[in-house]
Amino acid sequence: MKKYILSLLITTSCLTANAKDVVKIHGQIKNPLSDSVQIMYAFTSIAYKPIILGLRLGKDGSFKSEFEVKDKFTSVTISNGDQQTELLVQPGYDLALTLDGKNFDSTLHYQGKGMEVANYAAKCVLENHTSFAFTGQAQRLCSKELAEYKNAMQELQKKELEFLAANGSKLPPSIKEYYRLSIMYDTYSNMDNYPRIHEMYKQKSNSIKEVPAENYEILNDIPEAFNDAYLPISAYTHYLNNF
Repeated sequence: MKKYILSLLITTSCLTANAKDVVKIHGQIKNPLSDSVQIMYAFTSIAYKPIILGLRLGKDGSFKSEFEVKDKFTSVTISNGDQQTELLVQPGYDLALTLDGKNFDSTLHYQGKGMEVANYAAKCVLENHTSFAFTGQAQRLCSKELAEYKNAMQELQKKELEFLAANGSKLPPSIKEYYRLSIMYDTYSNMDNYPRIHEMYKQKSNSIKEVPAENYEILNDIPEAFNDAYLPISAYTHYLNNF
């Protein structure tokens, strides 16, 4: 119960923010998996300190939330029971969500301001094209030797860009660029992880004491692609940390 009291206080405080900095997410869940919804986001991706809003569902499965965002791009996770989805929001979005808990990802749909961006994100989750899924696939490729790994990473990046081109035609140009840059910087970050993860595959152990120098040759392929304008993009901040 304490969690919901805290969340209510957070939500209430957000109502005083400038209207253009507020995001509204509301909707209805048919056959909910629990009696509440959690909405998680962070004010900035640089120092990630997530805020969780706990919202009780109404008897009809409805909920309503309103919160302030400070970044141009803010990643939001919505959870009900053991299922969750993610989306990207910008200040001023007003989204109405509907879904059936029995078929969570396939029935998720948004209406309202920002719906094109939210529905693209929902399709990414449904078809396993999220940043998390990309990293999982990239880590499995680390079992390959360097030359083969480079080719495989190029193919993986190409596949993600093709998905964006095929499914993102209704996205605003700034959002398309956000996803393009996210794919690029996620690629760099995963390349940076190759030396150690490759050795873990070779030794079949998570406890390795030394990484051969040749594993680090991949780092020569990671450019110094710094741009302060990209700081609101979480994939870029991960790249900075790794670099």
